[in-house]
Parts: sequence; C-alpha cells; structure tokens
Amino acid sequence: MADFMSDTLIGWASMLDCNNTIDDIQVICGNDAKKLENAINAATGRAMSILRSRWPDGWPFNTPPQELRDAVAIMACYIVARSKAWAGGLADALEVLRRESLDQEKYLRDIASGKAHFDIPTPSDGASPASAYISPAPSGEFGFS
Repeated sequence: MADFMSDTLIGWASMLDCNNTIDDIQVICGNDAKKLENAINAATGRAMSILRSRWPDGWPFNTPPQELRDAVAIMACYIVARSKAWAGGLADALEVLRRESLDQEKYLRDIASGKAHFDIPTPSDGASPASAYISPAPSGEFGFS
C-alpha cells in the first residue's frame, strides 16, 4: 500500500504535496496511489513543456523549488479530481480546482517568459545557483590583461 503522506518526489511533486493541496486526495483516488502518480507525472510533463522555452536544455536546478512543487501538485489534483467529480457530486469543488490549476499554468508561463521568478534562496557564501553556469573570465594570449 502506497503512502499518501510520502514526500518522495515523483516528477516535480510528491504525494504529500498533493495531500497538502486536497486533504481527501486519497479518497478521491479511491486509495489507488498509481492514479495519483500518473497524475503527478502528467502535471510534471505539462509544467516541463511550459518551462521549456526558458530552459530549453532541461531544468537547471537540483530540485524544484516549493512553488513549482505546489503548482504541479495543484495541476495533478485537478487531473485526478476531474475523473471523479461528476460521479461523486464534486462539481463545485472541481470548478475551484480547475481555476487554481489554470492560474498555476499562467504562473508557469510568466516564469517561462521572465515576467515572474521562482524564489530560490541564495546560499550564505554569496554563490548563486546561476554562478555554476558562469564561465571564468578569459586569460592568456586571447584574454583580457
């Protein structure tokens, strides 16, 4: 039996991230963790496709920031909930979740276009996540003196 409280990343979110989005996600999934895993993978794929224009060579950071995890979790919960909503009478809740999911996609498009930015903390030693990608200044025969 899968642990719906696990914080292990599946794509760019965890089951715990989804559980924090909707308390009853386990019930909505019918206690089937595979449904939630598939939804997280689908939502991660959607987020990757949106962010690909900003980072065409792949995700440049080790782990996704919490903002991205939350966005993927909301999108994954919507994917799972929309398959159960009409059968379970959750139409009103589904509409709210649909709007939140669309808002997260808009936020990710703003990240991709540079209008918004993830809140990624800078290490206390002054290095930044981007500093790993900065080449040293040229030196020698063709460098600056």
